[in-house]
Amino acid sequence: MKTVVKRSYLLAVVLLVTMVSCHNDDEQATVSVQNFTVTINENPANGEIIGKVQATGNGALTYSITVQTPTGALSINSSTGELTVANAALFDFETNPVITAMVSVVGAVNTATVTINLSNVNEISVQNFTATINENPANGQSLGTVQATGDGALTYNIIAQVPTGALSINSSTGNLTVANNALFNFETNPTITATIAITNSGTIKNLTATINLTNVNEVGEFKFGGVIFWTNAAGTEGLVCAITDQSSGIQWYNGLSLNTTALGKVIGTGQANTTAIINAQGVGSYAAKLCDDLTLNGFSDWFLPSIDELKEMRINKSIIDATSVANSGTAIEATRYWSSTEYSESLHAAEAVSFTSSSATFLEFKSINHRVRAIRDWTDF
Repeated sequence: MKTVVKRSYLLAVVLLVTMVSCHNDDEQATVSVQNFTVTINENPANGEIIGKVQATGNGALTYSITVQTPTGALSINSSTGELTVANAALFDFETNPVITAMVSVVGAVNTATVTINLSNVNEISVQNFTATINENPANGQSLGTVQATGDGALTYNIIAQVPTGALSINSSTGNLTVANNALFNFETNPTITATIAITNSGTIKNLTATINLTNVNEVGEFKFGGVIFWTNAAGTEGLVCAITDQSSGIQWYNGLSLNTTALGKVIGTGQANTTAIINAQGVGSYAAKLCDDLTLNGFSDWFLPSIDELKEMRINKSIIDATSVANSGTAIEATRYWSSTEYSESLHAAEAVSFTSSSATFLEFKSINHRVRAIRDWTDF
């Protein structure tokens, strides 16, 4: 009887162990993972959530990526199965239209295939624009073309600029032009900036345009020892006059009526005239010598202006006067001033300019006293 009981007990234990073993095998067999497929736009952000790999099973599950193409594109949360972008640069439709991976779950009977299909997006690539130009350009002057590439037709628009209204842009080509040249003034706006939006069908990108202005020497500026009253087109050479008269009345000559060969009339001949007069007249107190002896504001190369140089001063009298007075000088008087131009048909006469008469130039005897305002030339490299 005891033997039968023992055998029955052992049989019960064997059955129990067998049932437990079978139950554990069934539990393991219930862990499974599903394939994952999604379509997203190319160019996502790093860390962007793509979705979650679905798995079923008892207890905690552990996820891992066993292989992926391209390598390094994806990351997965080992506890939740959440997929995220690891390297956004690889999510480019043109190079990787489909991204794939294999995901395993510990204890699962299968491996999940992950497929991420990328949608092509109309992309735009832009470059910031920088240019350096001289101040005071002409309205409509081209500053250059904004560089951008993208799918489809691109449209260019200025959405902000400082100062307002300075620039225009061709909406089709991106060519930037001067809209209001009065704003291209180095003294008030040394740098002009704009934000430009480039769009195509569905994409917008902004760039910054920067226009740096170069200072140009301008008529009316107090520079180079006096007031600029004439410059060449580039603003690199010009003439300045003193901010005060050097004499309220002095003779053109030293008393000798002779041909000095000082016959230059045009702009740029005043210095040569002055030198010729002094070489002929020598010592004494006269207009050309007064200018040649002058040292003013650190400069000693002053001379008596030629007739056309003096006429240019007459044209810009109001500008010269304003700058002279603003710098503790005096206005040009409403009277006649000596030029360095000798009258070619008479040894006794030279030319003068009236700053009050409707007639600008006069032939005067060299012995008459007229006012003098010296000038000098400059070159700015």
